[in-house]
Amino acid sequence: MEPLPLCQALPIGLHEVHPQAGEKAPADIIDFRLGAVDKGHFPIDRWRLLSNRVLKDSSIYTYGDHQGDYLLRESIAKYLFRSRGVKTTAEQIIVGSSTQQLMYLLGSILGHSFNSIGFEEPGYAGAKVVFRALSYTIEPIPVDHNGLHLPSLGQIKSKLLYVTPSHQFPLGMIMPVHHRLALLNWAEEIDGYIIEDDYEASDLFDFSFEKI
Repeated sequence: MEPLPLCQALPIGLHEVHPQAGEKAPADIIDFRLGAVDKGHFPIDRWRLLSNRVLKDSSIYTYGDHQGDYLLRESIAKYLFRSRGVKTTAEQIIVGSSTQQLMYLLGSILGHSFNSIGFEEPGYAGAKVVFRALSYTIEPIPVDHNGLHLPSLGQIKSKLLYVTPSHQFPLGMIMPVHHRLALLNWAEEIDGYIIEDDYEASDLFDFSFEKI
């Protein structure tokens, strides 16, 4: 049975935490719910100011570049080089509205060469739904304290793998460097592909780090 997405795992009424009657919520409470925005720290005034400025640009009321705004893609390319040493160009970057949309595009392209994909178990259900909709066979791979269980790669037939090594979803393990290198060796040996979902790459506490 497919595990429920975390947002659906709680009974109705328990998705939000409310203080008991007559009690005040602690001032230091931290909301770790998926998809939640900390309203106390979100720069709403600056967001409103920039939104109003952008709305005056007539170009936003027309169809844009099918790969995403070119200036944004240029900035992303520079950011990737500064932060990770990745050499890429704006022409090699596609900007999408969500992980699911981009996975659908990628899955459609790879579907000409692959009909199955290996997935961490447990793993990100949102991506699994997309690949199932594209008629891929999902091959589950267990995880351990280091993330994806590498010896289990020998038990799957797929040459395509979806993995979250930097922060395994939903359990949070970090894959050691030597395990990541072993994954790259696996892909090279079988002429396969690895889809790395680094969904928290820019969630930084060091605000001195240069952003896009």
